[in-house]
Amino acid sequence: MKWYFIFIFFVFSCTNFSQTWKEYYNSGLKKHDNGDYNGAIADFTKSIELNPNFVYAYFNRGVVKEIMNDRNGACADYKIAAKMGHKGAEEIIWDDHCK
Repeated sequence: MKWYFIFIFFVFSCTNFSQTWKEYYNSGLKKHDNGDYNGAIADFTKSIELNPNFVYAYFNRGVVKEIMNDRNGACADYKIAAKMGHKGAEEIIWDDHCK
């Protein structure tokens, strides 16, 4: 019986404390605002891993990469976001920003 409760506790704690793609995205936004750019990129990347169709994670990861002077990485993310229909990303690409 004791093992049953330990097992239930373990399963409950694992499922309750895992972050969702939205939580990682929001955390990335907060880290960007606070200047933690490496942390923001990590959180946007995790958001993308959990939901590869979320265009704003690609776009905002591109913004942070650009802040960190990684233009190639930023343009790669902008291009993905543009293919997914993000108008701001399309404007950046067509504005000769990403060649």
